[in-house]
Amino acid sequence: MSIKKERIKVYDMTCTSCENRVEKAIKKLEGVLHAKASYMG
Repeated sequence: MSIKKERIKVYDMTCTSCENRVEKAIKKLEGVLHAKASYMG
């Protein structure tokens, strides 16, 4: 199994709560080992 890194742009995040929700949702996807969202507002 090879490890693949992806960068996904998420628009309309307005706070750190959005950041946490995005991270949790991505971590639930099959095959995802790590997820980090960054709100830069």
